[in-house]
Amino acid sequence: QKLKGTLLTRMKPQVLEAAAWNQCTETSAKEVLLGSASGNLLLLSIDGGKEKAVKNVGETPDKQAVTDVRLVSVSIRDGEVLCILVATRQHLYVLRGSTSMEEVLAKHTAGLRKSCVMEIPLEGPGNL
Repeated sequence: QKLKGTLLTRMKPQVLEAAAWNQCTETSAKEVLLGSASGNLLLLSIDGGKEKAVKNVGETPDKQAVTDVRLVSVSIRDGEVLCILVATRQHLYVLRGSTSMEEVLAKHTAGLRKSCVMEIPLEGPGNL
């Protein structure tokens, strides 16, 4: 099967640096968490290979560029939780909640610094 790229017209003003897919199949993704150079976190919903909606779901303190985003599902005694890792050149933010990416992000609308489970300052040459 030949895969074809799609221009995301609603993303035009953004410079995207990072992406994490949630609910993927071989041919499509339902939700994509995007990190931008201007420090925005965007949730892109896709249906049938087309952009359905784009929501700005947060921003990093001081508008630091998002260099990476990851979704990690963690098994615990009572079930599973979803951890969202958001990295900038200077910090790693860990957000956690239910298994729904949208629910986890909704809990953290006050800003990453105020509501994250953990904020880790990164040290070393160039701060990564």
